[in-house]
Amino acid sequence: MTAPRERSTRRHRPKLAAVQFNPAFLNGQVVSISRFTNGNPVPAGVYDVDLSLNGKAQGQREVQFVAMADSDVAEPCFTIAALRGLGVDVDKALRSRVESAGAVTGDATGSAAFYDDGQCVRLADLVPDARAEFDLAELQLDITVPQASIVQTPYGYVSPALWDAGIKAGLLQYNFTTYSANQSGADVSSAYLGLQLGLNLGQWRFRQRSTLDWNSNVGGMRWNNLATYVERDLTSWRSRLTFGDSFTTGEVFDSFSVRGVQISSEDRMLPDSMRAYAPIVRGVAESNARVIVRQNNDILYETSVPPGPFELGDLPAIGYGGDLRVTVEEADGRRQTFLVPFAAVPNLLRPASRGSTCPQVSTAISSFSMSRGWCRRRSSVV
Repeated sequence: MTAPRERSTRRHRPKLAAVQFNPAFLNGQVVSISRFTNGNPVPAGVYDVDLSLNGKAQGQREVQFVAMADSDVAEPCFTIAALRGLGVDVDKALRSRVESAGAVTGDATGSAAFYDDGQCVRLADLVPDARAEFDLAELQLDITVPQASIVQTPYGYVSPALWDAGIKAGLLQYNFTTYSANQSGADVSSAYLGLQLGLNLGQWRFRQRSTLDWNSNVGGMRWNNLATYVERDLTSWRSRLTFGDSFTTGEVFDSFSVRGVQISSEDRMLPDSMRAYAPIVRGVAESNARVIVRQNNDILYETSVPPGPFELGDLPAIGYGGDLRVTVEEADGRRQTFLVPFAAVPNLLRPASRGSTCPQVSTAISSFSMSRGWCRRRSSVV
């Protein structure tokens, strides 16, 4: 973080040389002007400022400026809660501090190790590559935080808080056919009825699928219970819980009918952009930069990032092979290019994005299915 100074462009600027004032112009008055040697410092206090983060307006905020030790310069500080509200990945920054201090814990937040949620913290103490520039005349505070330290939202993500289980409803779908023929002077008839029943009550869903066959030659009806079960979603686990007669997922081995309890992951709870494998692209920008990702000379993804480390974790599904060529175009026209090797096999899982705000993908993406019960026969005669 730099000392507050006049508002500047978003690219890095060389540090200004110290300014020396001639005290003779003050007509002999005893006034200390040393604090203005390195610019126009901001007095400590609370200011209503127009805040922007990485060039995006965040509205008017009340920000406290605290004086630095042994200095006349005051710098902005923020509470942990305020930084979370701005979209800064506070948990990731705190984990980095815990790990660097050699006190690795399983606590996802780790805030107790260094800061209380209400404690005012210098942004640079939490995110070393972050910068703040304050225009005192305009009361404009511009904050620059590396893209990798900002909470990322995958394309197509919808918060589980907005999910709706739907209304109470009953479902019925049927298919009925008959057949008659004369075979070698004998009349042959058959009939078929297929049923799909359902009932939705809150988070629970009942489903039943069965068929009923009749044939004049056999002399009787045959009822086949394909599936009868109740199920509900487990949102926090990105999975579905099922009780009754159902089928295994069959993603790796052949599917079979089981009577009992089953829990399996549900990919439809993931954003569209996270359902298929794609690598995570990481790099470092030296200024406000444009990042272009190409595969086979086709542009797959393009975005703008602030100075510092960046991480692109929501690349679209891109098939099963072909290295990615990443180009970083700096603000001054310089370019850096590097390759990201990419090869995939079926059912390969997408790596977890450490900066994602999506709880289903921020820590790990997994695919699983577990069943407890008995293999069952799928038909009976009545």
